[in-house]
Amino acid sequence: MTLVICRQVEEKIYIASDSKVTDKNSVRNNPLTGNLKSLILNPFLSLSFAGNIHYAEKILELFYSNKIFSFQQLILECLKANIDSNNETDFIIASLDKGKRIIIKVSNKNVLQNQQNAWIGNQKAFSKFQEYYHSDQTDKKESSKINHAFKQVIKNENIEDVADFCLSIETVYQKQIKQYCFIYEMSGEVSFAPAEIKITEQNKSQILPFGGPEKGAFLALYMRSFNLLKPAIAIHFPEGKFGVLFCPTVNLNKAEIIKEEDGEKFMDIISDKYGINLEGLVAKDGNRLTMIMNKKNMP
Repeated sequence: MTLVICRQVEEKIYIASDSKVTDKNSVRNNPLTGNLKSLILNPFLSLSFAGNIHYAEKILELFYSNKIFSFQQLILECLKANIDSNNETDFIIASLDKGKRIIIKVSNKNVLQNQQNAWIGNQKAFSKFQEYYHSDQTDKKESSKINHAFKQVIKNENIEDVADFCLSIETVYQKQIKQYCFIYEMSGEVSFAPAEIKITEQNKSQILPFGGPEKGAFLALYMRSFNLLKPAIAIHFPEGKFGVLFCPTVNLNKAEIIKEEDGEKFMDIISDKYGINLEGLVAKDGNRLTMIMNKKNMP
């Protein structure tokens, strides 16, 4: 299935999810064909799902074709999808609108409102998350503890349903509008495991190997759109000479693959093609990491 964790942390809401697709109608083993399970629909509204992605994609199609007109209608559409899926697709809706923090869980053919914390997905994975989270005795901030525990679940090879990328949503205060807004989290990760990803284009397949003992570690650099009206998250793999873009307005919950070794050029391509400006860590001069805010084509 998957795992999605949503928690209110004081005045903020933090959401963590993986990207692996495991439902029986869409089984894939390639992380690049994974799905964005937690989407920012607008600066004040997010939608997460677990289970059969077909029913979730129907809701996304309705939303992005302007056929969902209100918060209440979104809740009802999620409930309908949960019922139609025979309880195989669950949802978490989070809202920051008008300064109110709202978390709603749609599961088991019911709408659970006013939740402080919510989760959907694999029970075994959630139990492991709880174990990792409560065993963390460090003084990290709450969101960091959630993120660290979630990544431990992804690394646990005994939990096959939760894997690939950890894609998180955090809450930031925007001084310009004097409100809290949702934004994807940016970060950098180093892995020492060998990796091999298969890309298929025009019926031709290509294997992209990177990392591993003979090649050294590989980086996964998470970048985000800093335009609140164009929410997006991208992951760049310098050693693999490619990256992926998740942007709901471009391709709903699916990944766009972009072949480019240089991190800044990767950002430029996304700006030129989609009008999305990213910020995040870029590898320079080997693996020296530099924070970049891409302002190409901005007025």
